[in-house]
Amino acid sequence: PFATAEVYNPATRTFAFIDSMIGPRRDHAAVLLPDGSVLVTGGRDGDGSLRTAEIWIPGKAR
Repeated sequence: PFATAEVYNPATRTFAFIDSMIGPRRDHAAVLLPDGSVLVTGGRDGDGSLRTAEIWIPGKAR
């Protein structure tokens, strides 16, 4: 699992690193919300399944 995060810009076909997530996760789900934020939920860390979620808000640093 990784705590790093990236966003994809379809206009430029490029990825950019953003603030890291609070904790590492893999096999998670992510969805773009109507306000432009991204909800990341579930997945696994090194110890097992996660029952947590995080929201990334563009332009807002942690």
